[in-house]
Amino acid sequence: MKVIARTIGAVIFYPSWPVLYFYLKFSKRARVVIACGDEVLVVKGWLGDGKWSLPGGGLHDKESPEQAARREVKEEVGIDLQAGQLSVLGEAEYRERGLRYSYYQLAANLADKPALHLQGREIVDAAWIPAQQLTAKNSEKATVETLGLWRPNR
Repeated sequence: MKVIARTIGAVIFYPSWPVLYFYLKFSKRARVVIACGDEVLVVKGWLGDGKWSLPGGGLHDKESPEQAARREVKEEVGIDLQAGQLSVLGEAEYRERGLRYSYYQLAANLADKPALHLQGREIVDAAWIPAQQLTAKNSEKATVETLGLWRPNR
């Protein structure tokens, strides 16, 4: 089922590019490094090119980056991060495949890996992967850049 969803998502991704361009251009987003030891939680959405990305999503009106990150992580993978668990790493601009948006980079270091509960409408796969194995070949550029900020701060 994962393969079918990812295939459909890849086929739809490129024709939907104009809609994504305008939707994302005017949004602020949050991406979260959730780490347990040397492993990082990464996800694959059904819509996209099949590369690993960090959990996260768009900020709602009057929502802080931390609030958005906590909400999106809970929605996407079922992890309930508590206030104060997140540290802000920075802010960046995503520019890849003609798409562009601003995003906040946050991180949370966990002592134990929690159970995952994937949101089936959006997320088709998740994995704990050693951070050094996440490269430009298998991960979104924003994921690699955010991990570069996180590694020195562990």
